[in-house]
Amino acid sequence: MKNRFFSFAAYCLSALFIVGGISGCVKHKFDEPPIADLPVLTATHTIAQILGRHTIGAAPDLIADSVILEAIVAADDESGNFYKNMVIQDATSGVQVRVDATSFYVNYPIKRRVWIKAKNLYIGDYNGVPQISFNAAGDGIPQALLAQYIVGGERNQTLTPAIKTIDQLGDADLNMLVQLDSVQFAAADQLQPYANGVTSTSLNRTVESCDGGTIIVRTSGYANFADASTPQGKGSIVAVYSKFGATKQLYIRNTDDVTMSGARCGQGGNPITISALRAAFTGSPVLAPRGVVTGIVISDKNNGNFDGRNLVVQDATGGMTFRLDAAHNANVGDEIQIAVGTDSIKLFNGLVQTYASAGTINLLSMGNTVTPRIATIADIIANASAWQSTLVEVQNASLSGGSTFNGSRTLNDGSGTTTVYTRSSANFASAAVPTGNLAFVRGVLSEFNGLQILMRDITDVSGGTVPTYIFQENFSSVTVNAAVALNGWTNVAVQGSTLWQGKQFPVNTGNLFAEMTAYQTNPTQPIVESWLVTPAINLTTNSILTFETARAFTPASTLTAYISTNFTGDVTTATWTQLPATIAQVASGQYVFVGSGDVDLSAYSGNVHIAFKYLGGDPTGTMTYRVDNVQVREQ
Repeated sequence: MKNRFFSFAAYCLSALFIVGGISGCVKHKFDEPPIADLPVLTATHTIAQILGRHTIGAAPDLIADSVILEAIVAADDESGNFYKNMVIQDATSGVQVRVDATSFYVNYPIKRRVWIKAKNLYIGDYNGVPQISFNAAGDGIPQALLAQYIVGGERNQTLTPAIKTIDQLGDADLNMLVQLDSVQFAAADQLQPYANGVTSTSLNRTVESCDGGTIIVRTSGYANFADASTPQGKGSIVAVYSKFGATKQLYIRNTDDVTMSGARCGQGGNPITISALRAAFTGSPVLAPRGVVTGIVISDKNNGNFDGRNLVVQDATGGMTFRLDAAHNANVGDEIQIAVGTDSIKLFNGLVQTYASAGTINLLSMGNTVTPRIATIADIIANASAWQSTLVEVQNASLSGGSTFNGSRTLNDGSGTTTVYTRSSANFASAAVPTGNLAFVRGVLSEFNGLQILMRDITDVSGGTVPTYIFQENFSSVTVNAAVALNGWTNVAVQGSTLWQGKQFPVNTGNLFAEMTAYQTNPTQPIVESWLVTPAINLTTNSILTFETARAFTPASTLTAYISTNFTGDVTTATWTQLPATIAQVASGQYVFVGSGDVDLSAYSGNVHIAFKYLGGDPTGTMTYRVDNVQVREQ
């Protein structure tokens, strides 16, 4: 017969059919029989003695004599994390008792004394974990026979977990309740679901000790706490110790077994204000003072305008950007603690950054509010160093330099100007920039070779007028690495055969655009001239054209924007007028999108075509050019 041993480490498919029944059960309080009426049996053996009858890895052994075990239930099936397994222990050892029953916790709950009348049962193991089963195939005791083999005694007995370290856990602790202190979930497993309750998928989460060592916490996808989040702090965990092969594992009974609200490893000791942290930096890289910073998160990880490893925190004394060793899970408004003192404080393109570990972040509370500092741009410039990495708000200002937020936009309130910068990966990068006077623009005051404000989301700007657009193209429907073939557009090579291509950056997830380059066209195409022409655009009076360009690599290629009123499909026979638009140059940087500025089309009306002409050749001019967000609006 095929060996069918199971443990709570491996759930059989029948769980799919019973989970609905379990979740539909209603808990009732059952009257505890008077103590005088409870049975009292006399144990004949300890669990350790019975385990000694079986060789791990060998076939199960029949218990042929009259054996009675006395033990306390350490784990039941109430939470769904122990499927058809009752875990019991006495002073000598622990063992799983396989039961072919559900909701057995009603009669045999945690901390109830039980006697196992083990005659004719089997002692075996599953992947090295000892278990008692109904037969040699590893089946559980049928529900109708439970009372014949398992006798319940007094409830709420004392059950004290053995305090252990990860390194101390061994086979003698299998199926025993243990407690690990000064532990925390690993950085990647903080604030993550214990398992996937939606797909009923079991998952492993890693717990690490402050003294070194790690162990897996295994949770069933059928557990009623599967979708609960793991804590972010440090503390203790109580669990049943198990293993799967050579892999040590813990199984908790419910989330009450996990108490982790303290500062994470390395976060104890001296509390440090952000102003004190910044004061330690005097211009050259320096080791941060050791301690813990407490503050409110003001950067946003969800909308794409902040690097996932950058965390900006503000307290009552100032703000600081933390550059982490891994992506973090902290949200805007989270009050956190983060350990410092194991890495440096240094400048990155003008921004003071403290380097730290994402694993030292401890969540204290959520939903907090930081009120932005309302200031003029002149005040911001004057106090840039002191206000860096804090939340600021500029009122009664205007934005210019491009029709969308993507890239650098100029903010002007009459007292001065500064840059509002939006990454192309931000989910609001292609949103239209309101024209006219804005009620406010707010964001995190930052620096990248110059002062800039980083918005968190589109609600960080208010007021102004969203323009009426006659024409818009953001190339979101191009096919990556294929010639641009959008409806109504003309993509033609006048010299050579290289056409404008659809591209994306970051690859697979980022912004889409049109790109042209003469790279590697030599010797067959010493001169490359390629045109990308819009469909006909029916201009109203006083129309404005805007677009964005970016460039990289070898100079000498050119990109020029033109307009034509008589284009019919052949770029060589149409009359073209060059437009006075700003085009990205070497000084703009590699692949940095630059706004064209507002190109006045008021001299034109009716149908026109806008064209982008690339001229280059390998090896003299193979510069790559990108075009994006071509828009025409009414003034």
